[in-house]
Amino acid sequence: MAITPPSELNQTFGDNNRRTLSEGKQKKGYNIGEAPGARHMNYVLSNTASFQYALAKALAPQIAFNNFDYTATSTGPANAADNFHVDYDSLADKFYGVGIDTSGNQFAVDSADGITWSANKNVVNVGAGAYGDVSKIVSDGTNCMMAADNGSSAQVFKSSSLLVAGFPAGGVNVTGNVTSSDLVWDAGNSLWIWCGQNSTPRGTIFTSPAGTTWTSRYTEASATNMISLATDGQGNSFAQNVSGGGRYSSNGTTWNASTTSPGVSNNVVWSESLQLFVCIANSNGAVWTSEDGDNWSDMNAVEGVPFMYNLVHCDDFVLAFTTDLGPSTNGLNYHDVYAFFTEATDRTNFNYTKIGQVWQDAGVVEAIPYTSALRSVYRCGQGKVVFPYQDTSATNDTRMMVAYYGGPDAF
Repeated sequence: MAITPPSELNQTFGDNNRRTLSEGKQKKGYNIGEAPGARHMNYVLSNTASFQYALAKALAPQIAFNNFDYTATSTGPANAADNFHVDYDSLADKFYGVGIDTSGNQFAVDSADGITWSANKNVVNVGAGAYGDVSKIVSDGTNCMMAADNGSSAQVFKSSSLLVAGFPAGGVNVTGNVTSSDLVWDAGNSLWIWCGQNSTPRGTIFTSPAGTTWTSRYTEASATNMISLATDGQGNSFAQNVSGGGRYSSNGTTWNASTTSPGVSNNVVWSESLQLFVCIANSNGAVWTSEDGDNWSDMNAVEGVPFMYNLVHCDDFVLAFTTDLGPSTNGLNYHDVYAFFTEATDRTNFNYTKIGQVWQDAGVVEAIPYTSALRSVYRCGQGKVVFPYQDTSATNDTRMMVAYYGGPDAF
């Protein structure tokens, strides 16, 4: 892997001979045309089209980091619990948000552009202080679905309008299960995949072709809970249990124990830009990566990638926030922000660079707001990175900060 300091970004893409994706090869260097593979950076320089593609990948996160706006109105209820989650769904071409307020309402919102948001849709109420579980909202391009639980049964809610307003008053039970943790649409196998926990309690994985009838595919042998899911859209999926075990599948129906596992991670994602499964270990913030969900690498141990606490990913790059670095000269705690860009050669070979800092104070002028939702992962799109945060200066309203890196608002 090569880490590219900001001062050397131009050199990286203007140097004729000494930049590659692998740290070892970077030290050795290759002349143009002599690289052993098409994905080595110096080979990319040998044709103009690929050079422009790589340059755009590197510049996009820099543009986003320096071009953002705060929304003027709140999104979600006042005094929402601090676990509001935002995802962009490319099949629906919409942004979706889910969360739980202090009254116990598991709510959902949607947006066509990440700026103007729908009214809250309260899906399930479990009572004040009893927050239950709620999944992200996902789509197959025709329907959107989310999973939740009411404290006694796991349910899935489906909207055929792609809007949260279309979620019904009651969901479909995932029979025998009491906790809903996560949900994905596996386009490669045309399956909805759900994970959670049954009453035994054992972690479980269920699938459904239409979201109406669910079939059990995997049950853990010991007491645990399946807590997160990810799919690459080509048929490969990964599930994580709360005990640290990983499970992977190439067809959505047969699941096997991963050869190596990242340990406990609340959020696992497929990164389109890196073409890797990526997660952050809950225990220490180590970034783990995998091509197939079977074999994983700790990028701190292998390549010295800093410990992280948040990831934001889109089709063009991944932004990652380091763990707390303590107060700086202005007295505020801060975090370094890194950008990971260009497709990976494998799970240990990809470029990344530090692009700035984030402060633990949403009131700091022209700063990406800090969020206390540790180990969170957000997916963005439409040339926008959307960060949810709470405006503690007023009534703890949930608000959005939108960073632009593409489209007419980026320049």
